[in-house]
Amino acid sequence: MELVRLTVAASPTALIFLPSAFAQDAPTREGRSSVTAWTLKPTKPGVYVPPNKPLWKLTDILAKHADKTDWAEPVVKDEGVFAQYISLGPGKKNISPEA
Repeated sequence: MELVRLTVAASPTALIFLPSAFAQDAPTREGRSSVTAWTLKPTKPGVYVPPNKPLWKLTDILAKHADKTDWAEPVVKDEGVFAQYISLGPGKKNISPEA
């Protein structure tokens, strides 16, 4: 296998896309090819705006609404996605999506 070293003076934006242009397939033990890819590593973790959180525990959600029969708990809410846990008592058919 041949290794090629390339030195490039370019803008930071060009350096994001440049390595993928020179990535080559390397055979694996099974004989199939693998691809080398590059990505940016964030310097700080993402910021979660409530109600978004990286981890929801169902036991915590159920404990929060233990005294209610009908409730909804939004877990993801942003400009493109809305998701919530919904619990309805017996015989109920609908609940407001923004409860």
